[in-house]
Amino acid sequence: MTRIASSAIAPCLFASTLWLLSACNGPADAGGGEGGSTSSATSMGSAESSGGSASMTAGSSDGSGAADSSGGGIDRYHPLDFGMASVHGPALKLQAEDCRECHGADLAGGTSAVNCDSCHTPGWREDCVFCHGGTIDQTGAPPNDITDIDEVSMLSFIAHPKHVIEQDHPAYDCTQCHVKPTDVLSSNHIFDDTPAQGEVSFLMGLSEAGGYDGNGSCTTLYCHGNGRQDNGAYSHDMATPDCGGCHAYPGTANDDLTTMSGQHRRHMNEGAQCQDCHTDTVSGDTILTASLHVDGNKDVKLSGPASDMTWNAGAKSCSGTCHVGEAEGHNNEHW
Repeated sequence: MTRIASSAIAPCLFASTLWLLSACNGPADAGGGEGGSTSSATSMGSAESSGGSASMTAGSSDGSGAADSSGGGIDRYHPLDFGMASVHGPALKLQAEDCRECHGADLAGGTSAVNCDSCHTPGWREDCVFCHGGTIDQTGAPPNDITDIDEVSMLSFIAHPKHVIEQDHPAYDCTQCHVKPTDVLSSNHIFDDTPAQGEVSFLMGLSEAGGYDGNGSCTTLYCHGNGRQDNGAYSHDMATPDCGGCHAYPGTANDDLTTMSGQHRRHMNEGAQCQDCHTDTVSGDTILTASLHVDGNKDVKLSGPASDMTWNAGAKSCSGTCHVGEAEGHNNEHW
């Protein structure tokens, strides 16, 4: 199966099962893609020839279609089932249809005289979950994918769920990897020049130097790096890393403590444990407070053998019981 990149926040889905008619004047395939009615080219004929205006009319609740004032049927631009979310949503999200052509640039009516708000639930324009997500969590991040796939193993970016939930790191917001839209009409959201593709930008996140190859792999990251440089790289189909998956950690394949900043190597070679200096963050190989891990900050709190010590973050030095009579300065400005 060919995967299509998911958007930052996917476009609107119909919450209603109302059957809609469109007043678009173009031919049947003017919107492209799914569901163009073969009879739509004639739907405006009588109104145009008489100089009158046509309006978009909702069909009856039983799906039998609308009738004009003389009792005759009105040809449709969209098919009868277009009001269903499973049909209407993908047509928009994959840009097979551009709703603005008939419903206006603000989706408030346009030539169709039908406001999209009249069928969608209130607040849908700013509600990420209305179009994305809600399957696993309520963040609004996929799943659903832009193709409406919600099976995690088939997502265009499999690791979306891992990033937006608290899992040994904070629950990251969309801004870590995207320019986050504020509503359905935000620039570079749905209606842009890259159909069926979600633009990735790390500029507002922890990994502002990061790069994405468009196929699930990221490079030059702060996250997945050693905490000192933008040297992390990971692919979305790789397993969640262990403690040595990003920075050196004793007992893992990544045990080169010389890559750790300051006096990490010296202290750990002398038996110091991670929790002695990062009490609130870790205990053994368990992350205690996910919000303090991979958060862009060096969170130091001393305990155990170092409980009587004081850490000076500005000077990158500590004093107290472990270093009686001296202030032990760290020898690397990137502690």
